[in-house]
Amino acid sequence: MNLPFWGLITYLAIFFFRPNERYPFLSPLRLALVVPIITFILLIASGRFRIPKCSETILFILFLFFSLVSTFASPYFDQSMEILPHLYKAITLFFLIIMVLEDEESIKKFIWIILIFITFDNVRSFFAMKQGLLGYRFGSFYGG
Repeated sequence: MNLPFWGLITYLAIFFFRPNERYPFLSPLRLALVVPIITFILLIASGRFRIPKCSETILFILFLFFSLVSTFASPYFDQSMEILPHLYKAITLFFLIIMVLEDEESIKKFIWIILIFITFDNVRSFFAMKQGLLGYRFGSFYGG
C-alpha cells in the first residue's frame, strides 16, 4: 500500500492504543496532531488530495464550524476546550478514511487491520483485568 494508507493506519493505532498514556515521554510530541497532518501532506504530494463532495462532508464541516463557534462563545470555555481534541480526532479520522481509502482492496485491508487492533486491544485488556486492573481499557476507546 502507499504512504497515506500507512499514515492512516498509524493514526488509527494512536487512536486505539493511546501510546502517550503508556509512554509519557511521547505526550509532548502530540502524535494525534502530527500524524494526520503528515498524512494530509503525503496526500497532497501524491496528487490525490480532494475534499469529497458528499452531504456527510458538508455536514461534518458545518458541525466543526458550529462546535468551534459555540466553544469560543461559551461561558464554560475551559470545560469546552477539553472536548475539542476528541472532536478533532473524530473529524480527522473521518476525512482520512474518505480521502485515503479509494479502492476495494484498501478498504478490505483497512477493515482487517481494525479487526486485528480490536482483538489485540480486547485480549490485552482481558489480561490486564485478570491481573487486578479492573475494567482497564476493556473495549478501548468505545468504553466496552
